[in-house]
Amino acid sequence: MASENPFAGNPDLGGAWEEGYLAGFSDPEVEHFRPFSPDILEAYSAGDLAGRTDRRALPPDNGGVPDPAAVEESGGLWEFLVHESVESGLHLAAHKFFHDIFGQVGGLIPLLISVVQIPGDVQLKPMEDDWTGPVDLPEDTFVAVCPRNDHGPTEGATAEGYWTGPARQFFSEALADKMNHDHAECGVARCAIPDGDCGLVWPGTGQ
Repeated sequence: MASENPFAGNPDLGGAWEEGYLAGFSDPEVEHFRPFSPDILEAYSAGDLAGRTDRRALPPDNGGVPDPAAVEESGGLWEFLVHESVESGLHLAAHKFFHDIFGQVGGLIPLLISVVQIPGDVQLKPMEDDWTGPVDLPEDTFVAVCPRNDHGPTEGATAEGYWTGPARQFFSEALADKMNHDHAECGVARCAIPDGDCGLVWPGTGQ
């Protein structure tokens, strides 16, 4: 069972916990640090630990921490994760929708609406907690997104300091955008216009 945000509903602490969670889940072998005030850093560090714990709990062949030999055999971590997405599909990252990140623009959904061409009559909603599905369906769009708001003037940076990659047709392309980004907090969001839902996704079937 994935960890729950103990600071949910508190925009500052809850957002810091979720950022830490994304960093820990994305890069579970590293303890991450941000120059926050003590209370914000405590929430971030708690999220980091929860993310690392949840990622390590996933089976290695379902998006968990892979054996180094498997990564080497695949040709690298990017190749390994792409292989897992093709073989096992995708699941909602840690079976959760992140409610407090991207708070300055109102959350993940408004951010994606600004990046992906969403028809005016489509109302996006969070994906179900237990969502799993195949990768690269024709109606899917993928976007690398980073919830840190300390991005300077750079391509993809929003006015609020967040960062997004371009809308991509294939998960592998957005995953490459994520892995080329400097911050571990960066993730990949899936947006399915026919279903009207979106969320952060990860290779494998999850738990």
